[in-house]
Amino acid sequence: MAQRWWEKWPERLESELNELDELGVRYEIDEKSKNDGKLALNLEYKLDSTPIYLRVSFPDNYPYFRFEVSTDDLDLERHQNPFVKNLCLIGRATGNWSPNEDTVARFLENQLPKVIESARGGDESMEEQQGEPISDYFPYQRSMVLIDGTWDLDIKENHGQLLIGYNQNTGSFKVAVIELQDSSGTVLAEASDAIKSLYDEKKIMGHWVRLNTPPEALDAEIQYKKLDRSHPALGKKDWKRDFIANTQFGGILGITFPEEIGYKKEGRGWIFIIVHKEKKAKKKWNFKYHYARAGRIGPDDLIERIPKLQFLKDKIIGVVGLGSIGAASAIELARCGAGELHILDYDYVDPGNIVRWPLGHFYVGAYKGESVEHFISQHYPYTRVSKLNMCIGSTLDGGFQPDELNNFICDLDLIFDATAEWGVHHLLSDLAREKGIPYVIASSTPGAWGGLVARFLPNGTCWSCFERARTEDKIPLPPFEENGKVQPAGCGSPTFTGANFDLQEVALAGVRLIMTTLSEPNGYGQVDWDAAILSFREKNKFLLPEWKPIDPYAYPDCQTCGKRK
Repeated sequence: MAQRWWEKWPERLESELNELDELGVRYEIDEKSKNDGKLALNLEYKLDSTPIYLRVSFPDNYPYFRFEVSTDDLDLERHQNPFVKNLCLIGRATGNWSPNEDTVARFLENQLPKVIESARGGDESMEEQQGEPISDYFPYQRSMVLIDGTWDLDIKENHGQLLIGYNQNTGSFKVAVIELQDSSGTVLAEASDAIKSLYDEKKIMGHWVRLNTPPEALDAEIQYKKLDRSHPALGKKDWKRDFIANTQFGGILGITFPEEIGYKKEGRGWIFIIVHKEKKAKKKWNFKYHYARAGRIGPDDLIERIPKLQFLKDKIIGVVGLGSIGAASAIELARCGAGELHILDYDYVDPGNIVRWPLGHFYVGAYKGESVEHFISQHYPYTRVSKLNMCIGSTLDGGFQPDELNNFICDLDLIFDATAEWGVHHLLSDLAREKGIPYVIASSTPGAWGGLVARFLPNGTCWSCFERARTEDKIPLPPFEENGKVQPAGCGSPTFTGANFDLQEVALAGVRLIMTTLSEPNGYGQVDWDAAILSFREKNKFLLPEWKPIDPYAYPDCQTCGKRK
């Protein structure tokens, strides 16, 4: 049996008890809990001459982590769990706790009076500026019901129906509310088309109710039956076989109620109760109830965590080349909320490439474009993706088709080129300049010892000047491994070597350059350079990744940009 903390550090427990004695606090050790391997103290603490009975529960890994103090003698509107009654004496972050300085006696003397005063309307400057949503206190099983956090129900409605969508290919058990209806079936709110298309395998009907106060029961069955008595419509359950393995699914009850969604900011909370029945012997059934967490997945819910990227939802970005850098960049752009991606590649996913390609074995043998499109549609449904399987410049399989490429780029706001192919760079940079949109490139060197990112704006230095300057050694090159190429068996040409964790540095820098190029001056942030090189290897020496801006250089006699130094 592992040694208990009070056995490993008996002086710590002795010190804690001595401090309580000095403070004049009566206490007793809960011997039953101690015999079970959990240390707890029952205290009588006088606050303004009024005794308050407290229970202090220590974690197994005390004093690395804080104890919990709970009491039934207080009923605070803030800073106290309304169900199990533990007090929020300090913020949740573990950095608020000092193992060497914080003790039970010091918390009682210094923190407890402040918490009570603040919760009763006292000095608000003493508390952390964060909301306390009551929905966070309920016990949830591993399931989730997805909603749009911006839904605002008609205040006259207090109950109605839910149209629930389910798709077993979306991973752990989760469903989405497709429509929220009133009691007559009129749609009050609905999910976005992206969510509807993702959760379209099965549909069932559930119910919802509006409460003026938060639910009062931690037990889902007790809460459900309480509401069932006050809302008879809940008894009309549509049983669906095999909705959950080996069960008959009895529907979902959504409960919406007022709660704090931000510091001193009131909104609507949601929790859900899932009902199903399990078959027993002799045709008998067990009814099961559990709480399911509400997951907010509306477009505004997602962008709330990345407000500086709000502009991206209206942008269409072309990504050409879906290798280790291009595919990772496309997925990152979707993760950031890009409105639409046009992706282009001709290659398939080779098993050997999954050591540095962002997606794994599941996609082996498929075209890279199809793989990236499928992954984004399943994981980032608000980003629309159109793909083009084509090898630019090839005369095989029907040859090069300029109309397809022109259609590919016609609506783009920016072209991102991760092909590391000289001819592709030359063509796409000219097309981008003709169209008047930015052109961004990103590539790595053999061995993944370094990398390059650069952008070419419609009225700036062109790619031709940049490439000419590189060949004439007028601008520095990133480091590379002299023998950093290999030709694996079955591969028609050599490929560079390098690990994914190094290549990610290049992909992410390319995405950052896209962000600063497309955002407004006061948006994501601006840069005063258009090209940079990366160094993180030097022979057998590892370097901290370092980006150095470089001058793209401009030739006075350039026929493409006509730029003068």
